[in-house]
Formats: sequence, C-alpha cells, structure tokens
Amino acid sequence: MCEVVRKPADELERRLSNLQLGEFIYEQPATGDTGFTFKHALTQEVAHSSVLTERRRALHRRVGEALEALYVDSVDDHIGDLAHHYSRSDNPSKAIEYLWLAANQASRRSLYSDTLSYARRGLSLLGAMPQGEARTRDELRMQMTKGAALMAAKGFASEEVEQTFSRACELAREIKDPLQELVASRGIWGFHYTRGDAASALKVAEDGVAGAPRFQDPGLFQYAHYALGASLQQVGRLNEAREHLEKALAVGSDVKLQAHPIIGPDPKVLCLTTLADVLFGLGYPDQSLRRSCEALAVVKRDSDPFSFAMALLFVVQAHCARGEARKGEELCRELIELCDRHGFPFWLAAAKRCLCWAKVGQGRWEEGIAMMNQQLKGSDAGDKQVEEYNSLVLLAEAYGRVGKFDLALSSLEQWLQLHGRHPIAAYEKGYYRIRGELLVRAGSLEEAEQCLRRAIELGARDNAKMEQLRATTSLAKLLRETNRRNEARTMLAEIYDWFTEGFDTADLKDAKALLEELSSQGA
Repeated sequence: MCEVVRKPADELERRLSNLQLGEFIYEQPATGDTGFTFKHALTQEVAHSSVLTERRRALHRRVGEALEALYVDSVDDHIGDLAHHYSRSDNPSKAIEYLWLAANQASRRSLYSDTLSYARRGLSLLGAMPQGEARTRDELRMQMTKGAALMAAKGFASEEVEQTFSRACELAREIKDPLQELVASRGIWGFHYTRGDAASALKVAEDGVAGAPRFQDPGLFQYAHYALGASLQQVGRLNEAREHLEKALAVGSDVKLQAHPIIGPDPKVLCLTTLADVLFGLGYPDQSLRRSCEALAVVKRDSDPFSFAMALLFVVQAHCARGEARKGEELCRELIELCDRHGFPFWLAAAKRCLCWAKVGQGRWEEGIAMMNQQLKGSDAGDKQVEEYNSLVLLAEAYGRVGKFDLALSSLEQWLQLHGRHPIAAYEKGYYRIRGELLVRAGSLEEAEQCLRRAIELGARDNAKMEQLRATTSLAKLLRETNRRNEARTMLAEIYDWFTEGFDTADLKDAKALLEELSSQGA
C-alpha cells in the first residue's frame, strides 16, 4: 500500500487509524497482510469521485503495478483485479492486455457475462488507440473472444455474433493473416448454420476445408471437417456428412485449436453429436445413441457446462427420436435447469422444443400444443423465424392428432414459406410425411398418397433410411385401407429388411407389427 500512496509506513498507519476511528473504513483479512475496505459503498464512491481524474488514473496504475510486484508468482489469480485497475489507469496498453486475459479466463470458467464485460471494455479502450498493426491485432483477438462468449450468452443465431466475427474477418484481412481469417469464419459459419441458411453455411464450410491444409493446426483441420459434415447433413448428403465427421474425429481426442482455442463448444462434442444425428438419419439408431452418450462423457458439467448442455441435448433428442419419450422428458428437465442456471438461451430454446417433443411422444397432445405455442409467442424477434422453422412441423402433427386439421395445415403452410428461405433438406422429408399423414386423417387420400410417396422419394435420394421407413410405414397403412395389401407388404418389407439394428425403437416396432399384419392378411 505504501507503494501506491507513496507515503512512509508510519504516516500511512496513522491515517488509516484515523479513518477507522471515524468509521469510514474497517479492517478485513487479506492474503499475507491486513486489508481495509470502506464501511459504506457511498463513502467509497464519494472518495473516489473527489480525486482528480489524472491523479485517480495514476493511483489505479500504481495499484496495478503493486499487484504485479506482490503476486509475481500467482498473477493468474489476480487477473480480474489487474484488469479493473489498469482499465481505469493512464496505461491503456496494460489495460488492454489484462482485459483480454481476464476475458479469456472468464470464458474458460464459463462466466460469459463477465467475458463480454471485459471484452467490451477492451474494445472501447482500443477505439481511442492510434491505428497500426498492433492495435488491429489487439482488436482482432478481443473480437474473437467476444464472439465466442456471445455464442453462449445470446445464441449462435444472434445478429451480434455475425457482426462480431465479420469484423474479426475484416481485421484479419487488413493485416493479411489468412489463418486468423479462417478461424474467425467459424463464427460466421455457425451463424448461417443455426439460422438455416444452408447454402451460405456450406460455402463457408467448403472454403474452410480447402484452406485448412495450409496451416499446421490439427484443431483447425478438425473443425473444418466438422463444419463441412454438419453442412452436408443440412443439404441432405448424409453419407458425405458421415465421412467428414469421422475424418474430424480421427484427428484425435484432445486436439485444441492452436490459433484461438476458445471458440464455441468442445470440438469432440460437436463432432460426436452431429455424427449421432447423421447416423440416426442413415438408419443406425443404436449407433446414434452410443455416439450421443459418448459425447456426454467427453466433458464435465462443472468445468464446461456449455458443451455439457449441448451433449445432453443430443442424448435427449436421441431418446425422443427412438420413441423413448419418457426418458427424453426426464433428461430434458435436467437440461432446462442447467441452461436456466448458466444462461444458455440457444440450448434452452432447443431443450424446450425437445420437451414439447417428449410430451407429444407420450400422447400428451394438448399439453405439447400449449407449450409450443407459448414458446413461439415468447420468441425474440431475431430468433422467431428460427424457432418457427424448428417447431411448426411438430406443431402441425400435434394439431392433427387432436383433429384440428385447419390449424395443422396452416402450420405446415407457414413452415413451407420459411422453407423457401431456409431450404434444409433434412426437414423437407418430415414435412411431406406429416402432411401426408394429416391428409389421410382428413380423408384426402389421393393427395395424401402423393405426399407420402414424395417423402419416400426424398428419403431414398438422401439415403435417409429412417425417414424412408417412417414414410413407407404411413403409406403402407394407406395402401392397406385402399385394398392394396400386396403392394404395401412388398414395399414395407423391402425397407424394413434393410435395417440391421434398432429393432427395439418405436419406428421399427411399428413397421414390424404392420408387416406381420399385412403378411397374415395376405395368407
């Protein structure tokens, strides 16, 4: 403390004693010494404000210098205090360095609101710094850290995420750093991908795979193939998606991106969860569940809750897709509590959609409908289209189950309009199947058959065996009711006999029961 106020120890002791007697401050324990704090926050504010600006800045700098000298061997434990004091000092260079360190430390600890606070303070200080390559590099790394925190705190589809990473790419181009530009493009890819802009996401992903081999960074190579695999899934190229995701996983278990390690969820979790989704679509529901559970085992709830939430979400989805809705609901409530506690809006919205799915999967149609409508009504304007696109087909199915066909078909029409702007092939097959099933219940059998055959055609085109099975099962039921049992049995047997696993899942059990019925009737 003497170094800060530049007073002899005896004089400082006397002044502190007087302040204690006047009940302005009180003594409290501190590491290796005695500390003092103001008795009232208002007293502290008045004292701080009464000091002239220049002297106040100098005092903050001296505090920072004293902390550096005192904790030279444990400076990481005091990064936040150093960032606080230097950011209010007359040494902006030190302030920017410690703010960046504090932002990254907070990000590693999943304290994303703190990360954003430090990063925004750093960017504010950088705005007053003279132009030059050093300033540009400082802003670039600060924007990257801010972007990663925004993904967690506001969601991947936030406009601010896209703006932040676009600025980072611009800065990387300014200093002719293609590696950092490629790393920053990850954030732009994530924005397009979660927004359902499949074409833009695919273009960024393809550029990433083309550019990654130039750099000796296994983490960059891994992420590039993950992003391409995920984008190929969106456009329906499932076999290619699987190849790239398996190539990404083959890089290794503990690979981290060297260029900027803190961007988004754990890379292995990303690869495993997306592969799980692809495997289910390809007709391997048991492998899908195993991969989802493997992702959950990769990260710890306490040390990386953001990645853990993603992994848990995909386990929930796997159970719901297999028809294990009760288990899905149980895990989903755990996921919602986790997202609420840590403030993960993107995973929270997805978790609530899954909870609706779990309710519908248990036949609690009205309950699911009410929850879906409530969630759609509560969506922020920026996320509303994304939420609608992800929810309307399921909502239509639920409306159909309770006989509200006008509302069901209206929901599908709304979804189709959004699909024109977000053409995700994976969702299109489900649209035609659900529409066909609704039209069967409404008595429009000819149009229903056309829709179901279209769903089967799309499933065969993409090798999406699970959707092909679902649509074929629905069409076989229609053919049975219109006295075409032999055709129904033949086409259902062909797709059912393809499967080698997942025979305890709802879809395969439903198909088997129908096939046995058709075979019995045929005999």
